[in-house]
Parts: sequence; C-alpha cells; structure tokens
Amino acid sequence: MTYSASFPPSLDKLIHSPEYFLTNILADSRQLEFVKTEKALISEAAFIDGRTRLSVDGDRYLIDWDHLKEFQAAGQLVCDPARFIFHVSFCGSTLLARACTIPGRALCYKEPQALIALSTLRLENHPLYESGADWSLLKNVVLQKFNTPWQAGETTLLKPSNWVNCFLPELMECHPSSRAVLLIIEPEDFLIAVLRGGRERITYICNLLRQLQRAFPHYSGLIEQAAPLAADPWKSTARLILLVYEIQMAAFRKLMTQLPSGHCRVMSYNSLISRPEESLALASETLALGFDDAEVMRSVELNFARHSKNREENYDRKQARIIDQRISREYRDIIGEALDWHHSKCPEYQEPGQLADVEAVPWRAM
Repeated sequence: MTYSASFPPSLDKLIHSPEYFLTNILADSRQLEFVKTEKALISEAAFIDGRTRLSVDGDRYLIDWDHLKEFQAAGQLVCDPARFIFHVSFCGSTLLARACTIPGRALCYKEPQALIALSTLRLENHPLYESGADWSLLKNVVLQKFNTPWQAGETTLLKPSNWVNCFLPELMECHPSSRAVLLIIEPEDFLIAVLRGGRERITYICNLLRQLQRAFPHYSGLIEQAAPLAADPWKSTARLILLVYEIQMAAFRKLMTQLPSGHCRVMSYNSLISRPEESLALASETLALGFDDAEVMRSVELNFARHSKNREENYDRKQARIIDQRISREYRDIIGEALDWHHSKCPEYQEPGQLADVEAVPWRAM
C-alpha cells in the first residue's frame, strides 16, 4: 500500500468504511485511490467525479491490486445487490438522486469517477478487463464500496454518469438481483437540452457517441449516414445527438430484460416534474428504499423548488420553459428534420411513453 499520510488507516478500513471514498482506478499502476471524506460532502455534491473536493485532510491512499486479491481469498469481498438510477442525461437525474437522499434513510452517490473509469477500461479492452478474474474482482470492489451504508438502517444507491451506459448489461451481471430506475426524456426535449447547452454539451455528446459506438458497433452504419452532411453541419449534429439518445435507449431495453420483474422501472422527466410525489414513491418502491408518505412529501418540498446542481439557487421552471421554446423556434427546421430522420432510421425506436411503465402507485395526499 502507498499513503501520503503520517498515520494511514488499515486496509480493512479503506475497503469497508464509507468514510474512505474510492476516487479513481489507476489501472496502469494497478492501484485504487481513496480519500477520507464526510457524508455531508457526498450528499451535497452534485457530482463526485473529480469536480468537487471531497477530501477532508488533503491526503490520498493507494491500495495495490495484490492486496485486494488477498482480501478476496479471505472471503472479505462480498458484492450485494445494488440500487441504480440510470439516465440519458439532461433528464432530471440529479434532482431524482437528491430526492432519494433522505438523512438516515438513504444516500445516493452521484456520478462517481470510479464507475466512469470502469466503463472506460472495459471499452478500451484494458488488460485488467481481458484478465477475466481481475476484472470481476474490480467490479465487485467498486460496487461494494458504493453499497456500504454510513449507519445502521441506511440504504445506499448509485446514479452513474451516462458514460456508464456503454456497459450496462455487463455491469449488472455482477449481481442480477440489483434494482434500477431508468430515467428518460422525450427525444425532442433531449435534442433541445443539448442545443441549449451550446458547445460544451455538444462536445460531451460527441465524445459519448464515440464511446457508445464502441459498445454498440451495429449502429456504425447509422452514424456514418448521419455524419456526411458537410453542407449543413447542424443537421448532421442534430442527427448524431438523437443517435446518442437512441443507443442509450437500446441499452435500457436490453437491461430491462436482465432484471427480475419489479426490479426495474422506466420513468420519464415529464412525469417526474408533473407528478413528483408519485414519481418519488415509484422510485422508492422499485429501489426498495421504503420511504413513507411523509418522507416522500418532505423530500419533494425540500428538493423540487431548488436547483439540483446549485443548491443556493431556486429553480425557475417557467424561465427554463421560455428558454427551451426559444431554442425550439431558432432550430425548428433542424429539429424537425432530425426527428423525421430518427423515426425513419431507427426500426427499434419506441416513444418513451411506450417504453415506460406509466402506471402510478396510488398517492395519498396528507
């Protein structure tokens, strides 16, 4: 083991204590990196992928791969069923993750870098992946770290980055009894959300498309068909954005066939916003969080009026709709052409309303 602290924790504590947060997988040096953190930092952060400082002491701790094998041989690494919020991006997933975080009852880890690294290693066919046994061990360690409660009676859940959608079916093979909520958005709304974010979001989506293409190579032909409109790059871009949407939906369709009945539910952004209490109750039921009516109502009151990324701001949904309407007008022809192309070229396409389980649990207002 390698430490940058004078009084390092034990290996057992690094592996099994939630206060030591797994920040990254250093595959080339065959090490895992941890920092000491606090529950409040995890809970408040919009993302735990390196953008937010989580260390409370400035130190980092590295575990060599061979030590993990020793733990595995001793039977000290157990991968229990996990709970996930998977999403296509720009669809309210951070809001749902915050609503599912209730002190003492449930804590959601939002987009940990270790899962992003795991996905990248898989798509790169890194030697760790090709080794088989080492890869299985790595998946177990990562999922166990994010499945360790901070206190008795608390449940943990994960909202991975949608970068992880590149290997969803394989990730869930680690424990087939896991549970998942799949949060989606209408294709037109997804396209508008990406265009609204400008160059930064478009660049992210293009990078994600390259990752998705490696995981779903049978979409390469459609990607080639969408790309060559040099005379009108905006039309090509809009088509490619919708292909990112469609490939993620294909990953979700496959995932739904893997999990047991009742362990997976598709939820739309529109239902989350228009019926927040029902949606949170459905998420609680699917993820086996056990929230009662009072907890659901209190969480909705605390979270749905605030900006999910910046907790200091209230969220103005009326203003957000005005901006979306402006984007829709400005890019009307491009959006319309891209949607027509998407419908005609994606034979497996299903409207989110068809894919989603739209039945709501009875909601008892208190």
